[in-house]
Amino acid sequence: MPTVKQIVHEIADQLPEQATFDDAMHTLYVRQKLERSLQAAADGKLVTQEEMEQQLSSGLEAGLYEWDESFYSRRHNKRHENGNTQAIKKCDKYQEGRRQKNTYR
Repeated sequence: MPTVKQIVHEIADQLPEQATFDDAMHTLYVRQKLERSLQAAADGKLVTQEEMEQQLSSGLEAGLYEWDESFYSRRHNKRHENGNTQAIKKCDKYQEGRRQKNTYR
């Protein structure tokens, strides 16, 4: 198993010359997340999509989570400002689906 120092060197060697610190940090972050996920899978600590949806639904019903409509409205407004029509349509479709399911709080 390679050490953290070896992994950082390997990642640094693979980055393009014009890479920024943000690029390096993001690459390290993604690598760490992937390694944790692979370890969780090896340990049998996986959650299926259905189990996750059930947990989230239970949390919403119990009031543990809140639907932040303002966050999605801000994103939607920003997309309108930028003129990103494909993203706007996708956002509109998603919000309409949420309204139909009556999951807004």
